[in-house]
Amino acid sequence: MDVFVFPSHYEGLPGSVIEAQTSGLRCFVSDAISREAGITDLLSFTSLKESPGAWADKVVASAVYERKNMYERIASAGYDVQRVAEELQKFYLQLAAKNVK
Repeated sequence: MDVFVFPSHYEGLPGSVIEAQTSGLRCFVSDAISREAGITDLLSFTSLKESPGAWADKVVASAVYERKNMYERIASAGYDVQRVAEELQKFYLQLAAKNVK
């Protein structure tokens, strides 16, 4: 029963939620999280107004599942660390080249 619970009050697009989905974890996150985080069907949004018991009930109700690696799905959504690192390196090299005189 591996799950990821993220009852955050203030978040934009948390990388930890993307990473958890990549690992195939069911994710239970607060409705304060950006909807962009919903890359897979493993993500479930829950209001922070719901009781801790209601959160726990949701976790227990969906705790039995087949965990699959979701790397390809996450990468196709634009969250491939290798591609992003290459783009960032290219950006910095271009920026450095402009500043060399």
